[in-house]
Amino acid sequence: MGNDRRGQGGHAARGIEVLGGFLERSVFPHLGALGAAIRRATPAGRIMAIIGLLAAAACVIMILADSVSIRVEDSRGALLAVKEKVLVRSRPSAKSASVVTVREGQRMTPLGYEGGWYKVRTRGTVGWVAQDMVARQGNKKAVIEYEMKGYGIAFFAAAALIAAGILLRQRSS
Repeated sequence: MGNDRRGQGGHAARGIEVLGGFLERSVFPHLGALGAAIRRATPAGRIMAIIGLLAAAACVIMILADSVSIRVEDSRGALLAVKEKVLVRSRPSAKSASVVTVREGQRMTPLGYEGGWYKVRTRGTVGWVAQDMVARQGNKKAVIEYEMKGYGIAFFAAAALIAAGILLRQRSS
């Protein structure tokens, strides 16, 4: 059984060598100065730095997948009627009474939004129009929100591991 453990350890060491060689050829050149610094580290330092890089990459993926939301909002601008005849209604419901009729291409000022309906002002009247009857005209902005979930702390720990690995430099003879 003791020989099996040494054999398994040898396989693990060989696997680490192969991974290291792959990273040296394929990844480190793309990391610029960071890749060069990792190359100058001791074998143990390289392993630390590689584990740190993998952990940092995992943190970035988790942050993007789980903690960041991106949405596009229309800001200002107007709504344009896109159907030949658009009914502006008294409430946000297709069953509510029509308060004014708008022709295709006519502009309306948006005042709010609720459940697929825009609250609008047109020709001095305030009412509601279904979102599929209008097109938004104006500026769009991307809103990026980040929710703190602790991945940032893990990312900085990974960065510290990378730095510690790099600081383990080969001694020159």
